[in-house]
Amino acid sequence: METKAVWNIRTLMDVASQAITAHIPSKYRMDVVCLSEVHFPHVDSRVIVKPGFDYGSFPKVYPIKAMDERKLNRKLRKCLAQAEKYDSNLEVSDIPTRHLFVGNSSVLCGVSLENLERIFHEYDSSCICTVFPNQRPYSFVSFDLAESAEFAYKALHGKVSPLLGKNALPFYIAYLKKLVAVTDKNNML
Repeated sequence: METKAVWNIRTLMDVASQAITAHIPSKYRMDVVCLSEVHFPHVDSRVIVKPGFDYGSFPKVYPIKAMDERKLNRKLRKCLAQAEKYDSNLEVSDIPTRHLFVGNSSVLCGVSLENLERIFHEYDSSCICTVFPNQRPYSFVSFDLAESAEFAYKALHGKVSPLLGKNALPFYIAYLKKLVAVTDKNNML
């Protein structure tokens, strides 16, 4: 069998534990010793390569795949179920609105208010972020226009923002019919 020289980094790296795993089809023999990560800027992809690999001879670089739709919806439902423990009047909308629920975006998840504002101000400089410092692993973001919220949703849903660290969790985003009223002002940033 031939050793495959380049693998998709998400295939080999388990981000949560930073351990090398083998989720590769069995037709390839793997030598996972002394692998290193390389970024190919011309295709905006990162791959794992063996030392001494001739990059010019590799005909195609496979980009990192996004999370599949079923898994993404399952994770979003889980985040929304957690949110309903604190905010029972949370109403999710199927059509784009000005208000977003953003799962994995609080201080509990390693995302500060400043980080969240920096991320979402790229889509609307006057958006308002509501972050809960204790107990809640989600935030709310309110935009001036539904189009700005839709653009942010498409860019960030199921993805880790490049402005956060490499160990950050992906955002799970849903449109809200209305912004939930915050009852405890002491528990809000």
